Amino acid sequence: MNGHIDFIPSQENLRAFYFGLDEMDWINVKLKAGRIVPALATTTPVVSGLQSIELVKDLKKCKLENMKNRFINLAVSIVQLTEPMKDETIKLNEEINVTLWDRWEVRLGKEITLKSLFQHLKQTYHLEPTNVFKQSSVIYMHDLHKGQNLFTQPIFELLDVKTDYLDLVINLVKDEQILKNVPEVKVQPMMSIICINYQNKYMCFQTYMSSYNYYLKNYKKLMGNCCRQSIILQYQIDIIIKILK
Repeated sequence: MNGHIDFIPSQENLRAFYFGLDEMDWINVKLKAGRIVPALATTTPVVSGLQSIELVKDLKKCKLENMKNRFINLAVSIVQLTEPMKDETIKLNEEINVTLWDRWEVRLGKEITLKSLFQHLKQTYHLEPTNVFKQSSVIYMHDLHKGQNLFTQPIFELLDVKTDYLDLVINLVKDEQILKNVPEVKVQPMMSIICINYQNKYMCFQTYMSSYNYYLKNYKKLMGNCCRQSIILQYQIDIIIKILK
């Protein structure tokens, strides 16, 4: 009778682990779902459906003119469609052009230090890194922290990060001037290839070993009455969403 309630906390706890949030137990989910489900017949399913349509267009590599922005007001039954603008290209140097939506991903393992990160950015983008920020917090400033052990200490250990990724804002310098519109840097562990045999069909995908091992060790707790194949499928969905972002 409560099969859908078994499914909701399973998915919620997967997402909670994936994004570093607190997990919830079955009864709390049941209580909250009872208040949320009646509110679903509003803009929520409309927005979800329209987002799914645009996601399919993106996966099919449709032309820009086929994409649509939609403005909806269900109170007065208004739906307006507009075409999105093309991304503005920003030139950082002679070799690198970026857009507002770009993000640089660095996969050098969880033992990565600021020193190795700086070396990677220099070699890859031929620009000089200086200051490092995490949201509004200062992690490293060249003029203040030069010579300190911050430069050689693992970043994940330095910031006590429990997740499998770390978003950083790094100032890059060209001709002694700090560049504007530099993409955010996402530091991630190294990827591994996982192959799963399910009903005589092999599914292979890239993932992070620490997250995958956690999923498999705790799948009964996370998924409740759902099957092992469901958690594997959900994990692949999470990986696909991560790549699309």
